[in-house]
This record gives sequence, C-alpha cells and structure tokens, in this order.
Amino acid sequence: MLYEKDVVKTYEEVEQELQKKYPYFTIGLIVFGLKIFNPEQLEKYFRMAYSIESHLIIGIDMVQEEDIHPEFDTYEPTIRKIQQKFEGKRTLPGIYHAGETKKINSHNVEKVTQFGSARIGHGLNLFQVGNLVKAACLPVFDYERKEHVH
Repeated sequence: MLYEKDVVKTYEEVEQELQKKYPYFTIGLIVFGLKIFNPEQLEKYFRMAYSIESHLIIGIDMVQEEDIHPEFDTYEPTIRKIQQKFEGKRTLPGIYHAGETKKINSHNVEKVTQFGSARIGHGLNLFQVGNLVKAACLPVFDYERKEHVH
C-alpha cells in the first residue's frame, strides 16, 4: 500500500530523472479536499498535505459539484485553522474551484477571491462579480477565429 509521502517521493524521483534531459521541467501537485468531507475529515486531510515536506506540493483546492454541496464559506474555517497552525512553517496557496454552478445566487467566486485564491478553477459565473473580471486578466478562446483573445 502506498502512502501519501511515498507517492510524493515517487513524483520527486520522476522529476529528478526528467530534469537530467529537460532541466527546466517541474512537477507541481495541488492537493484537493472533497466537499463531501466533514470538518474533521477535511482538517485531517489538509493537515497531512501541509505536513509533507516537498517542493512539489504547490497548493490546495476544494472540488466537487457546487450545486449539491455547501458554499465555500462552509469550508473556510477549517482551511483557515490549518493555515494558522502551519503559519511560519508552510504556506500553500489556495487554488480553488468556484463558479461552476447553475445557482444564480452562488457567491463562491467572490468568496474564494476574498479568501485569497491564487487561481479560480472554471469560474463560469464571473459575470456575477464584474469588479473581479475587471481586475483579472482572463484568457479567452474565440472559437470562430480559433485564437486566444484578451
């Protein structure tokens, strides 16, 4: 049975081997918590992520369907608790999924931005928070012209 530290060690070995031929090649792992976790499970999981000493772990995320799970602020206290526990020892930026929902009244995009998310996965509901759209540089692909536009 492989444990989390063994998996990360394997990735470190793969990265080192690939860097012999491709010196600028890097691997980054984003540890994600599931929205079905209760606060105790989430705390245990992220505590594990923060405890693994590896340059490969570059962030944390919260994933799963937004329409059937609570909004981000439900998970924020647990994430903040772990961040405070490891303050000064380890910093992992939040790279949260938000805005992939049919709920017109969802405020997850705004909440993860206020919480300091370094990236928003999907972000389909960015139109709800125009001030965030103006502040962000979002690459957009124009399928008719088959090119990226900004």
